[in-house]
Amino acid sequence: MGQISNLRLSLSINPTLEHNTPTICFITNLKQQKMKANVGSIDRLLRIIVGLIIAIIGVIFDSWWGLIGIIPLATGLFRFCPMYFPLKISTTGKDE
Repeated sequence: MGQISNLRLSLSINPTLEHNTPTICFITNLKQQKMKANVGSIDRLLRIIVGLIIAIIGVIFDSWWGLIGIIPLATGLFRFCPMYFPLKISTTGKDE
């Protein structure tokens, strides 16, 4: 458990990539490991729609619960779900 203190999260945009997709990286002990996209197209679209709906409902009803919409929205935009990573789940197809 002592290794957790050496864990940092960084976000970078690589201009050499085709789509300028943000890359989420975990940097451990000065070793950088890129996180691969694990959210597919349909999953991504559903997450963005659900995230926007939750956020809009939160604004309409003046509730801080709308902030929860940021979670599916962010995972859809970044195409990376932290809960999928340890479970080794990926909804991306072979062509993505």
